[in-house]
Amino acid sequence: MRKQSHMWLLFAALSLIGSATANGQEVKTAYGFSDSDPGSGKGVYTFDIKSDTVDNIQLVQGVNCDNVSASYMLDDKYYYLDYTQNQNGYKSNGFYSLDLDSKAIKTIVDYGGVQQGPIICHLAWDAQSQTMYGLNGLQSGSGLSKINLETGVISKVCEFTFTDEPEPAKSYDNFHTLMDAIAVNYDGEMYGVSYWGGLYKINTSTGVCQYIAPLDYNPDKAYMYMNNCLFFDNETNELYFRMYTYYGRHYELLKIDKNTGHCTHVSDLPYATSGYTITTAGNFDGIVIPYIAAEASAPAKVQNLKVTPGANGALSATVSWTNPSKTFGRGGTLEDLDSVVVFRDGVEVACFDNPVIGGEQTWTDNTLTAHGYYSYKIIPYNDMGRGDRTSAAAFIGPDNPKAPADVQLVADGNDGVLSWTAPTKGKTGGYINTADLKYDILRLPDSVKVATDYAGTNFTDDNITRMNRYTYSIIAKAGGYSSEKAVSNEEILGPAFEVPDTLMNSKENFNLWTLIDADGNSFNFVWQEPSNWSFGGASIGYPYDQWPCADWMISPKIHFLGGKHYKMVFTAKPGSAKVTEIIAVGFGEGNTIQEQDSIAQFELNTDQPTLLRANLPVMDEGEYNVSLLYRTYMAGYSMNIKDVIISEDHEGYLAGKVTANGQPVEGALVRTEDGQFTAVTDAQGNYRLNYLPAGTANVIVSAVGYYDTNGTADITELETTTKNFDLQALPLHTVKGMVKDIASDPVEGADVEITGYKEFSAQTSADGSFNISGVPENSNYAISITKNKLLSYSSTLNVNADQNLNVTLEDNIKAPYNVKVDVDSAANALNVTWNAPMNDPVEDRIDDGTITTSVGISDPTSTCAFGVVRKNPAQVFGVKFYLCGAATLTHYSVALRIFDLDANGLPTNKVLYENTYVPVVDDQWTSYTLPAPVDCPNGYYIAISGSQYMNIAIDGAGDSKKYPFQEGVNCFTNDYTSGNFWYLESQSSDQLHHNFLMRPVAAPYTVKEDSADVNRIGHFGYKPAEQATCPIELSHSEIESKAAGDTGNEAFKTVQDRVRYNVYRLTPATQADESQWATIATGQKERSFTEQNWTGHDQGSYIYAVKAVYTGDILSVPAFSDSIGCKTYAKVRIHLTTDTPDNEAYGAQATLITGGGQHVYQAQANENGDIVFDNVWKTNYDLMIALGGFVGKDTTVTINGSDDFTFNFLLHENRVQPFNLMMEPGETGVDRVLMWNYPDVFFDDFESHDDFAVNSPGAIGWQYIDGDGAETGGFTFEGVDPWPNEFAAMAYMVMNPYKVYPQAGYTLADYYNALRPYSGEKCLQDWSAYGADEDDWIITPKLYFKNDFKFNFYAQTFSPWSQPDIFEVRYSTSDAEPESFVRIDSVSMAYTSGYQFYSYDIPAAAKYVAIRTITPKDETGYGAHIISIDDISFGYTDKSNILMRSEGARRSPAPEGQFKVYLDNHLMAQTNATTYSFSNLSVGMHTAGVRAVYTSGETEMSTIDFEVTAADGIRTVAGSDLRISVKNGVLTVDGDYDDMALYSMAGQRMPMSRMGTGTYLTGNLPLGNYLVKLTRGKQVRTMKITL
Repeated sequence: MRKQSHMWLLFAALSLIGSATANGQEVKTAYGFSDSDPGSGKGVYTFDIKSDTVDNIQLVQGVNCDNVSASYMLDDKYYYLDYTQNQNGYKSNGFYSLDLDSKAIKTIVDYGGVQQGPIICHLAWDAQSQTMYGLNGLQSGSGLSKINLETGVISKVCEFTFTDEPEPAKSYDNFHTLMDAIAVNYDGEMYGVSYWGGLYKINTSTGVCQYIAPLDYNPDKAYMYMNNCLFFDNETNELYFRMYTYYGRHYELLKIDKNTGHCTHVSDLPYATSGYTITTAGNFDGIVIPYIAAEASAPAKVQNLKVTPGANGALSATVSWTNPSKTFGRGGTLEDLDSVVVFRDGVEVACFDNPVIGGEQTWTDNTLTAHGYYSYKIIPYNDMGRGDRTSAAAFIGPDNPKAPADVQLVADGNDGVLSWTAPTKGKTGGYINTADLKYDILRLPDSVKVATDYAGTNFTDDNITRMNRYTYSIIAKAGGYSSEKAVSNEEILGPAFEVPDTLMNSKENFNLWTLIDADGNSFNFVWQEPSNWSFGGASIGYPYDQWPCADWMISPKIHFLGGKHYKMVFTAKPGSAKVTEIIAVGFGEGNTIQEQDSIAQFELNTDQPTLLRANLPVMDEGEYNVSLLYRTYMAGYSMNIKDVIISEDHEGYLAGKVTANGQPVEGALVRTEDGQFTAVTDAQGNYRLNYLPAGTANVIVSAVGYYDTNGTADITELETTTKNFDLQALPLHTVKGMVKDIASDPVEGADVEITGYKEFSAQTSADGSFNISGVPENSNYAISITKNKLLSYSSTLNVNADQNLNVTLEDNIKAPYNVKVDVDSAANALNVTWNAPMNDPVEDRIDDGTITTSVGISDPTSTCAFGVVRKNPAQVFGVKFYLCGAATLTHYSVALRIFDLDANGLPTNKVLYENTYVPVVDDQWTSYTLPAPVDCPNGYYIAISGSQYMNIAIDGAGDSKKYPFQEGVNCFTNDYTSGNFWYLESQSSDQLHHNFLMRPVAAPYTVKEDSADVNRIGHFGYKPAEQATCPIELSHSEIESKAAGDTGNEAFKTVQDRVRYNVYRLTPATQADESQWATIATGQKERSFTEQNWTGHDQGSYIYAVKAVYTGDILSVPAFSDSIGCKTYAKVRIHLTTDTPDNEAYGAQATLITGGGQHVYQAQANENGDIVFDNVWKTNYDLMIALGGFVGKDTTVTINGSDDFTFNFLLHENRVQPFNLMMEPGETGVDRVLMWNYPDVFFDDFESHDDFAVNSPGAIGWQYIDGDGAETGGFTFEGVDPWPNEFAAMAYMVMNPYKVYPQAGYTLADYYNALRPYSGEKCLQDWSAYGADEDDWIITPKLYFKNDFKFNFYAQTFSPWSQPDIFEVRYSTSDAEPESFVRIDSVSMAYTSGYQFYSYDIPAAAKYVAIRTITPKDETGYGAHIISIDDISFGYTDKSNILMRSEGARRSPAPEGQFKVYLDNHLMAQTNATTYSFSNLSVGMHTAGVRAVYTSGETEMSTIDFEVTAADGIRTVAGSDLRISVKNGVLTVDGDYDDMALYSMAGQRMPMSRMGTGTYLTGNLPLGNYLVKLTRGKQVRTMKITL
């Protein structure tokens, strides 16, 4: 490896950079690496640093990388480490170098994508020791590492220690020890900026960080985010800092004063976002400012520099070295050495004139006044000036002692006993006087200094007055200097707690409890502070293990008095009501499990905070411990516990029986007067009130149907008082009445409900009467009476005697709906029809209101659906349904869809309504109201869907006579898009032959009370459908039968036939003004009307309105028909011809469309080229005609006045001139291959391949390698033959899962969604290799792209239960042999629901691109590993998404061939191919040409010039392959040439900097037009460009 000193000269020559002056400012040109996008993608950039700005940012070389943790430019190479971030951290990909001259990228070491593999960040080069340092983490570090630039091996150097702990650092807990960025100047001095923003000088040998100052510029605590870069300008020794201000959201460049930490803002750097995505980011890392250490003829650096400190801590140092004998630049013999100067910490301290060239030199520094770390720098001089410099450093004087070692703290009763080992050396390995060692000891966290200048190495602290967790810090002192502190382990020390006390109300208090993970699953209690999202306290989240949990919290010592009664009270909050959480309370002498005895246990089925109490045993006086054991038996969820209070027990108890007339009263509420203590009587009337304070208690007893009663009881401490109560029944009354409508007719079937104190219901009889008896006397009742199409009645009701009510229900004024008009042309009449006002919505219930089980599909997808089929026409207003939760299952939302039914009453996949987000709450009814009613004239299937296990409830424990199981109703599917639906009766388990808890809320088109003689809309009836055997067996949960609860049902209302109708005619212009409507019918009983002489109206559009007329001539709002035209249609004829010998217009597509798209007509031409449109609305149209292979027609036509129109059009053949001409070498030096019409992009969705073909080349010409050679896996189904080539050895198969039938009417795609293609019916699949690691390749044909291109595809893996599948993407620049391919990515593809998109940038030099599957075999050697790949595209994908460019598609070739090929204007051949070979060409210039031949003529000729030489064959001088582009100030020439010059339009030659082969820097030139002159031999080509 070349030395650092040479590197700067190389870069100065290569890039013409260094210090310059622009507009009076000094300009420094820097290099930086970005793994984001500063403007031109990832890669190496150059930019100019001025005193107050950064500009001229230019991409030097793009790099295909993922994330880069470390980068640095050394000599002519950029080194960088690439990694990939993932949910588990990161995986290390490799260490690489980019040669900035050749642009070649070298893999120094491939780390193999190892999770948490080798890593280093923020590289810094030490020119003195020739070491590449870095931080030992991903984005920051706690120490130094170094990386070998030849092998990529990373090794540890040291961990950081700090001379001071400044106040700002203390607020960052453990993070104050992290360094965020480092830089080394040419003298070998390392500086760092810490995580919290402190500036340090770092000893690279010991890791000691000497604190300088905090940076005085730290917006938003930006340094916390570890995304910064520190670097030096070695010509000025100035320190720069590229930082990222996170909340301010921008990058900026600062200059840091190394002595004070003062920051000077230099410039902002590029930063832009789009939404939450960063689109441009100037996050340059590894920034380097090139410089020259010395002139070429100046002296080289001195050799063998050594600094020897004085003995026994003396303040002196001996510096020795060998004078240089070589020159700096060329390593020649040094003939002139004027002096050698010694600097100490940058200050000259000695000078030796005319030293001996190559001689040994020694100097002793006796001028030191204080101990410390000193840096000595030696610089030689001659007539050429300063030579190269060398630095070395050492600690001089008595050293700071090392910290004490092996510090141990042991509890001895309430005391703490300390021991430690004394230091024998200084912190930097220097001298200390061990006889003078003393110690200062500090107790934490109360910060009490318990000893000063203590001489021993053992110490007992016997002055602890409060129990806590304590540690001790010890500082060693010797000779007036101190060590860093050494901290002991932590122990609980101090006297026991006294009762009463609260033992778990703070983190400090919680930390005194002993935590034991008895189940060994690494989960235990942690402290949470109370917040908006946390209950707080001791918290544990338990995994869904299949064994009981056992997690202990044992209290610190508590002092109890003898013979006393104590209680323990605490608050517990489970995380879910779906599981039974169990907490046990223990008591004993000691903080181990064996010393704890269980005294109480609580089972909780709630997610609310619950106060719990346990009575503690009566014991002798002593110190005891209480405990809490979290011991849920299965699948615990989470638990929070806090406020554990221990106190004396002074409460008593009250118990007794509640009766009425000697019989027990169940469900009576017994409570104290203040409501603090309550109980409910059991079936025997017994109650018990616990923990009442001693004294007199006032008690109230209440029960429905009885008068309240009260009494007093004397409560005695720790005893149970008995108190019985006798209740007196309330009087019972009758509520009856008569219900009539506004016409004074009795209303039959009205729903009567009494609510409040007690609930009753009834329905009116035929005479409108109702009678409800046995109503207890009470004033807190309400009564409501409801009936379909009548307004509801509601009122308060005081039942203090028998009640007799007379109620009149008024009409509910509703409009008719579904007004339709239809012209009867034969009768010259217009028919108007409509529907009666809609019935009121009703809850359509089929379930019995109980829950016995719940079901779902084991492998759910978003297209699964569960619901009910209702076959009567209706308007759907909403739905109610019941989902069950589980410990591992919580629903937050589902999708709701309403599907149409077919003529047989079976569900279809036609969606009438869809909402993909309906919020739900488990274990209760979910009610959803549609935004607007949905018309279902054929009936409907209403269903819920979701990608979670659905777990919809099923009934079965209620009234089966009233709510029997209904076949053909409870419907489900695993994919509603497939059109396959099944019913619960198809399931083998009888437990599933019950009804879903799903209740549509719908208004039926007709009910039984509707009139039967007026336009009757009949009920649909269906013949029962016979179904194939259901292939799906639902999984269900065992649930203890329970009531589902109330859904909030509204009463069903009835219908009447008193409504009449008025009919009106109007125009769209008069729709808002009823005074201009024409009344054409009134008092119409029938729901239809015919208007005669339809064509007698004026030409135009008409609308018909209908109003309902109710009793008392009350009119509804109108309902309107769609508009209908009178004499507004015409016939349109179009005749098409083509400019070809035969008329080829057959199949041409013609479209007539109005400007707003209100009217659209489409048709195709017949064999004569004729198109006829009947009944075209008269207005102005855009006419578009399209025919493959012909130029489209786009014009406007006016259809108005006449009733018949004819148009004639001529279509011209679309003749495409050949494009993308390329000349490739032939078999010999004088043979050439001409290529043309090379696609911009290739695309293959595998739909054109044969089903189940193995290693299918297809139209593209894919190549395959079956590297493992093993047989492959497949699926077996009883009685079903394997599909073709199943189990065969192969690389890839073209899979069509829709052509594999494991069961009649059911395909493999129905069984496994993960085997479906991304699009269409086919995809490419790689199946598991039997007993071998997979090694399967699919390779593109040979590629001829001239620019970088994209390689895209979709892929998915099969099984969520197998290890991830692994594939690589590779490319080759030579041939298709495996060893020629370079890997650009390795993907470990874990299971996800659906395909993932992958896209890669491929260099133009690539001739082949491959996908290689390398999944390792599993333990059985036969794992279910299947990778599906679909929709592969490669090329310039932004130009097209089809296999060939559309311009190259041929419609009808000439019989002799589609193309004529010419050489030097001589016709050579006519061919259908897009390549042609020239043989035995003469040496010299040639011109090849191609014309495309069509039936209507030929295109212009496309040509390419090329040269044949005896030496090296083809040279393209002019033609389509020579390209010039300018982007971001960089001019790129793609093609072969000898010389390039840039001229202004006035003819002045302009200066440019060559960046590399074919690339030039033009960023400093004024914007405008220029001429580029390219020379190759005697050929000259001039082109105009614009900057």
